[in-house]
Formats: sequence, structure tokens, C-alpha cells
Amino acid sequence: MGIPLGVGMLLIVPPQVYFERLANAQFSGSYFEFFTTIAFEGIYPEGNISWHHLWFLPYLFLFSLVLSPILVYLRRNETKFVEWIKRQIQKPYGLYIFVIPLYVLEACVEPFFDITHALIDDWFNISFSIVLFFFGFLLIATKDTFWECLKSIKTKALFIGIIAFSSQVIIWLFFEDGYIIHFTEAMLKW
Repeated sequence: MGIPLGVGMLLIVPPQVYFERLANAQFSGSYFEFFTTIAFEGIYPEGNISWHHLWFLPYLFLFSLVLSPILVYLRRNETKFVEWIKRQIQKPYGLYIFVIPLYVLEACVEPFFDITHALIDDWFNISFSIVLFFFGFLLIATKDTFWECLKSIKTKALFIGIIAFSSQVIIWLFFEDGYIIHFTEAMLKW
């Protein structure tokens, strides 16, 4: 993940920062002049060094490092935990058990920590994303059970998704933010 991030920060992100600086009248000159003089000075937003849309690469690297002992153990051993997950997801609404921790994070952590994509002080995004990363591994560890469960709920999930999204749009258009709205939005997102 280090090589794609490095190449992206060297070749892909500088043109984005250049056009942003031009649009905000913070630089005037050619891209060559920008790249050879100030493209790699200071950390964004004050400076120009940034990973912009590649923010997820260091996050995935961090998650891999933190979770690797658990993931390797689960991969190498038949565990009661993975077997329990298999049993749970085979129940009619079993896959939705994964929504509960995501709802708690969304409802209780998100209001206090903005998403910055800066890796440091991005507490909601890190906690939420690492849980999703781990859940993804767990579901894939159940092998065909997961895919069979998805097939069995696809129509139900589509119906729930349409209702939840429609409700979310109604909230955005007609209601002011507040505690009840926040907790309702957190529920509808999942």
C-alpha cells in the first residue's frame, strides 16, 4: 500500500492541488513551475503535500497492521466464533446483527469527531472503518454461507434500502438537525 500511496502523492495528487490553488488564486503559473517549486512544501491544507482521495490507503495499512494477528489466527484455525457467525447470518435477519455496532458508532461517536481523512484525530472514521474492515473479513471467512445468505435476502434488503433512503431524503429536506433526527439518521444509514 506504500507504493501506490507514494506514486499517487507524487504523480496524481499534485495536479489536483495545483488546480485547487489556481481556482482559489493561491498560485499563478504553470504546472511545471508549481511542481518544481512548491508542490512538495508543507502539509495540506496550509501546504501542498496531501494524499487527497488516496486517504484510504494508509487507513487500510493501519487496519491490516492492527488486526493482522486476529485475522491470521481466524484464517488458520476453525473457530467457534466464525461458526457462531455462520449460524447467526443464516437466520432470517441474521446479517443485520452487524448493523448494531455500526449504529452505536454512528449515533454515539460521530457527533463528537469530524471526518478529516488525516489519520490522526480522525476517531470516528478510524473506529467505524476498522469495524467494517473486520466485519468484511468475518463475512468472507464464512465462505459460501455468506453468499447464500445474501442471495436469500436480496429482495428484502432492496425494499429496506429504498424505504431507508427515501426516509433519509425526507429528513434532509424537511427537518432540522437535533438529537432525535441524529439518532434516526444513524438508524436509517444502516
